[in-house]
Amino acid sequence: MKRIVVIDVHKECADHTYFAGYENEHLATKLSFDVPIGFIGDGYTYEIAFENSEGMFFANASSAPVEFLLPQGLMKKGVLVCQLTILVGKQAVYKTSKIPLKIFASLKPSKEVSDKYQGLIDDAIARFNASQIAIKNLPQISEAGFWQLYNLEAGRYEETTVYARGDKGDKGDRGNMGEAGRGISGINIDTLGRLRVTYSDGTTANVGTISIRYMGEYQGTAAYGRLCVVTYNGSSYITKIADDNTEINGIPPTDIDNWRLLAEKGDDYVLSDADRMYITDQCVLNAKPPLEEYVDTLVGNINSVLESRLGGA
Repeated sequence: MKRIVVIDVHKECADHTYFAGYENEHLATKLSFDVPIGFIGDGYTYEIAFENSEGMFFANASSAPVEFLLPQGLMKKGVLVCQLTILVGKQAVYKTSKIPLKIFASLKPSKEVSDKYQGLIDDAIARFNASQIAIKNLPQISEAGFWQLYNLEAGRYEETTVYARGDKGDKGDRGNMGEAGRGISGINIDTLGRLRVTYSDGTTANVGTISIRYMGEYQGTAAYGRLCVVTYNGSSYITKIADDNTEINGIPPTDIDNWRLLAEKGDDYVLSDADRMYITDQCVLNAKPPLEEYVDTLVGNINSVLESRLGGA
């Protein structure tokens, strides 16, 4: 909203009068200055300066009737000082004294505007009340599945069979099969990064892209490449080589810079007396070799199975 300042000619004298009040709907402030009659015309430029707590503001106009449109921000509650200057070109030929004005922040609209806004408020309230009455008369569903209507005279809902609950609808068609290669989340598995395994020392390795190779018992003269697994002193180790074109030679698996422990050797087995008696009895009954030879053969068979499974991984 803009405030309008109007300069009028009242009498031929150098004195000035002013007032700040309300007029019409939006002309919330009107300032009138008494200036000599000879200073109103096309040859003059009129400049009015306002000063408030935030600094100076200048407004210029150059023709009669002279009106200044001022920002609403100037009209904050408090004291506003104004001064009118009349110029010919850039030379001031008339200037009023600095006039303090008391500004009130609120606007006082005309009676017609007040009546219009009050009518809108009354209409909004009436519409709200009507909607509340209508809501009360909306049907609700009873436990038996029938609609109930609100009886205003009785002040309660009463059941009616005018609108009964319908039958349950038919089951919908089965949805289309999902796109191949996509999981429930809709993410294409082909776009996912490779799975990774994190070891206890914080290092990681990709899995699912190449199979490990079991090379049997470690040989000091053999060359081992990436993802080679060997058995050494009863434990299994895997190479820590990241490049397919690199090999290591003559470096035992105990070297932690080039090998990583895959499966540590377990504790030595101890036969219970019952197991020892059972195996001894079996050897005697079936003409088997002595106990020690039988156990060694059994352990060898177990190692062969483990090596075949690791080699085929």
